Amino acid sequence: GRFGFWLHEDDTSLELGAFKDWRPSAIGITTPGDDAGVASMGRLREAYRMSALRDAARRAADHFRCPVQFLDAGSPAVSMGHWAHEHQLDEVVAYAPCVGPCADLAPQICSQLAARGIRWTLARRSWDAERFPHARTGFFPFWAKLGHGLRRQGDLQPTRGSNQDARRPQA
Repeated sequence: GRFGFWLHEDDTSLELGAFKDWRPSAIGITTPGDDAGVASMGRLREAYRMSALRDAARRAADHFRCPVQFLDAGSPAVSMGHWAHEHQLDEVVAYAPCVGPCADLAPQICSQLAARGIRWTLARRSWDAERFPHARTGFFPFWAKLGHGLRRQGDLQPTRGSNQDARRPQA
């Protein structure tokens, strides 16, 4: 079946890791919406976020050789549903956002896609699934528990992981 990727600011490197050899039909990008968290950000921070998303869009287009589209920030979940329908997708796949605006948006996207009969699959990178349970008390306790092991493994670069749990979309 046809599938597409959701690219969001919480994971801007679809071309690295488990998804690198997948061949999506399209990639949809949501930008920060008009929620209170985004509205309270300064202009420089917002400019940085948009710059990172534009860079991610360029890299994804170069790597996957498919259409990459920025979706309406005013109603990103509705736009994602329309985008998936327009591209005749059977499934939308993404790395799961952790917290914040993207994580808040994920259930809304799920509802929009489900209303159109489109599957929604979220995956975690292997290092996220392995280490998230340790990240409950802030950065310094987390680093104290895992930092030395991370340094030894050479796994500090987010480009080195892959999601062993991710499955290719079903036909």
